[in-house]
Amino acid sequence: MALPTPEEMEAKFLKVVEEDEQIKQFILTNKGKLTDFEVYGLKLKIPAVIPRKLRHEISKIRQKGDVEIEEAEQDSYYLLSLLCQGEPFNTEEFWEGVDNETGMAMDILAEVLTQGYKTEEKVKRFRGK
Repeated sequence: MALPTPEEMEAKFLKVVEEDEQIKQFILTNKGKLTDFEVYGLKLKIPAVIPRKLRHEISKIRQKGDVEIEEAEQDSYYLLSLLCQGEPFNTEEFWEGVDNETGMAMDILAEVLTQGYKTEEKVKRFRGK
């Protein structure tokens, strides 16, 4: 038996959401939810959870392995622009400017991922420390 296509899976999901008020309310309440996060004096708005698309982008970047510093920096600016909502924080150019002036873009990204999402602790709990 063939696996369902992504389109078929999406159609099934949308049907369930349409028919179940509790699920519909859950989606509406949590989709696009933002949280305030302060790092090094910057007040940022970030998604309350790391969205699936962004998890995939992070995974792609991690799979690159060791890269030249310039590529690692560009990847950091890209991820920060996806994570941080609202002007001017949602552009790669902004984060490159921050890095040029302070050298802190990669540190900010690390703080957002580890403190903003408590990533390390969640992974430890999931994998059983």
